[in-house]
Amino acid sequence: MGSVGVLAEAAKFASTSVNSFIILEGSFYLINGAILGTLVGIIYGKD
Repeated sequence: MGSVGVLAEAAKFASTSVNSFIILEGSFYLINGAILGTLVGIIYGKD
């Protein structure tokens, strides 16, 4: 989902450097997924 979201966002906005925009958005999706995955694991993980 992250890669599709990054490409969709890059297509929506006018940017001077598409490569840097894709790297920035991609890192956002990775960090967001890591934090959310960790929280879900802590909340619903087995004891």
